[in-house]
Amino acid sequence: MSQTPPPEGLVSGPSALDAVIDLQLKAIHSLGSNIGAHIQHLEAKVEKLGNPSHTSAEASKKRKRATPELPQRILDAILSCGDNLAAQMQDLDAKIDQLVDREMARTRILVTEAYNKRASDYDTASSFHRRLARRYKEYVKPKAGESLLDLACGTGQVAFAMAPHLQLLGAGVQPGRIVGIDISSGMLKVAKQKLQLPEHLGHRIQFLEHDITKLHEVGELKGMEGAFDIITVCSALVLLDDPVEAIRHWATYLKPTGRLVLDVPHPMAMLGVRVLSKIAPQFGVDVLGNREWISGPQSLTDVLESAGLDTKVKETEVWSGVPASTDYVGKLKKESIWTSYEGGPIFETMTKRSSAWECLGENEKRKARWKFEDEFAALASEDGCVKEVNKLFIGVGVKRWSVVPTPRPS
Repeated sequence: MSQTPPPEGLVSGPSALDAVIDLQLKAIHSLGSNIGAHIQHLEAKVEKLGNPSHTSAEASKKRKRATPELPQRILDAILSCGDNLAAQMQDLDAKIDQLVDREMARTRILVTEAYNKRASDYDTASSFHRRLARRYKEYVKPKAGESLLDLACGTGQVAFAMAPHLQLLGAGVQPGRIVGIDISSGMLKVAKQKLQLPEHLGHRIQFLEHDITKLHEVGELKGMEGAFDIITVCSALVLLDDPVEAIRHWATYLKPTGRLVLDVPHPMAMLGVRVLSKIAPQFGVDVLGNREWISGPQSLTDVLESAGLDTKVKETEVWSGVPASTDYVGKLKKESIWTSYEGGPIFETMTKRSSAWECLGENEKRKARWKFEDEFAALASEDGCVKEVNKLFIGVGVKRWSVVPTPRPS
């Protein structure tokens, strides 16, 4: 996948934001030093002019003229430096915002391209997503007439699994509204085609193409804040640059006591992909997602609770047929377990059909392999083996009622 160049004057790469922030801190330190130097210089003048050794009449007159002005001069110097500091900080803040926007745009392009390519065989390549969609029903507990906003809906697996329960014919309630949103036109094309299948006839599902982190831009959702009973985000949270901000945004579309259900992989799941994703930015290779913030179920609990949701997180059993599992049988002749020194052949297996990795020069790819080997070996347990655990953490966040305090009688 091609890389999008950064705006002029900005740095690019894995530590782009850190680099810009470092520039800002250096500017603050430099201007702070200037303020200190101005103050020291002017204080020295004060001391010199106030020194009793200056006994001449001319020196006395000079002291009387200059000394009352010095505090204002010091203040003016500080204010001048402060204005310069504020201007530089504002400029660098704007560059940081510009860089963040560019990186988010890059992520959207990567996700769209990746899932457009996978769309045609997404449902048939593995039964994993279909099984996970059915599992979501257990956590959502859908009721007839409830409304569903299915974000990152893909080919509609979750929406179609929920539809018979939300739009239950003969239940005596109005069928619940179902809206699916995804950024991939290819995935949505498959979802819309499935609406014509006999098993889905009668289900009313609206599929929309849009960025799920910008629901306020979706015309069909205008005025729908606080309108949905259920929001689902299946196999997508780790693809986002800022999961906490995204969850806060989504929660505004939940009714009080509405449920947000989503999942993230176990930190020891899909280890080949995890290690590749960790080292790729160091070599200028674009990757999807960031899992480094996930250390256990508490990680998901924390991000859900930060959005003001009452949260429960459950660790699932080990899943079979996970599409991104590490497909390499090593010296132990077992699936999902390797010796700590087998990172090299796993790296070669995972990158041999990747144009992004093949585009690296021989020397750079050798360095990438060494880095992969080190990171892979660091995952070994005390017995010297690296064990892949393809589990998920599934979180359910319930939106609290907003309590408006009753005014006291005067």
